[in-house]
Amino acid sequence: MAVNMKKVNERYDDYENRKSGFSSNFTIEGSKKGKKRRFILLLPPHENMDEMPFVEIMQHSRELPRDVKGASFSTRCQRDGYDDKDFGKCWPCGRMLNFRKKRKEKGDENDNKAGQFAPKRKPIAQVIDITPCFNKRGELKRDLKKCFGKHGKMDDCDDCRFNDVCEKFVMKWYMPIKAWEQFNDHFMDEGDITDMDHAIPIRVTRSGVGQYDTKYETKAFAKSAMKIAKGIQKRLLKKLIDLTAEDPKPTGTKDEIKQFYKDFFNLADIAVGDDDDDDDDDDDGGGKKEKKSKKNKDKKKSKKKKDKEKKNESKGSDKKKKKKKDKDDKLRKDMRRKARKGKLDR
Repeated sequence: MAVNMKKVNERYDDYENRKSGFSSNFTIEGSKKGKKRRFILLLPPHENMDEMPFVEIMQHSRELPRDVKGASFSTRCQRDGYDDKDFGKCWPCGRMLNFRKKRKEKGDENDNKAGQFAPKRKPIAQVIDITPCFNKRGELKRDLKKCFGKHGKMDDCDDCRFNDVCEKFVMKWYMPIKAWEQFNDHFMDEGDITDMDHAIPIRVTRSGVGQYDTKYETKAFAKSAMKIAKGIQKRLLKKLIDLTAEDPKPTGTKDEIKQFYKDFFNLADIAVGDDDDDDDDDDDGGGKKEKKSKKNKDKKKSKKKKDKEKKNESKGSDKKKKKKKDKDDKLRKDMRRKARKGKLDR
């Protein structure tokens, strides 16, 4: 029996559209020199998202060394929200609770340690980047091309001004909490900003760099509302993902889940040769410092050795300079003495 090529192609197209979901996440590169801006459209919810344009999950974050790349910064909490008071099912939340019980005032040592393990709300939405539609003054100058979302299937894709954002198409956006809060005003002031027959562009501005210095601001451009072409709408709806199924919680036995979180906060995925047996002595929330990996110790020893050698070299150089200076001073002193007595050989 011959193969039905139409069915084969449809199956592969469906696979490509549904697997993993996203070619990338929406991000704005940080800059020390000024602000960075992008224009986006917030997309309507997937049919399984209870008519909400985003989902809210709880995440635990950790501070990573500056030179570490490719390691995850956060992981999903076992609790579904702040209303869930079952702290026992989530190891970091249990640590947080223990430290909070010991704190005597806000900002003390135990309060700070509790904050290191506290979960944070993380809203996740789906967006498309429409920055090429706007000029540098923030004015809407062109609509999306009708082929938007067909990257690689058109003859002029490489030369198209939408090339980059078209290739990314639908992106997952881990919304900064301040930006998410501001979207409440956009919905209240403008209504359904995800209506693809009257989609309202949102400008997202990022200033600063680093975990604590970055700030986000959003602004709705209601006067630039866009009617998205039917063909693009169809492609967008086909590409939407059920965000409730994304970013799943760590699974396993109770001990396995506990060990996962302990490894996560101990940076086990980026440290090599950890000699810590990671017993349960720290479960009482005492905040004992985790033992450093052998590799980190060797690095510190090597750094100390280099610093010491550099210091010794500097000391040796200083001694030579001082010895030469003392010798020169002595010669000058002898010459002055001989000159006073008329014995200086001219």
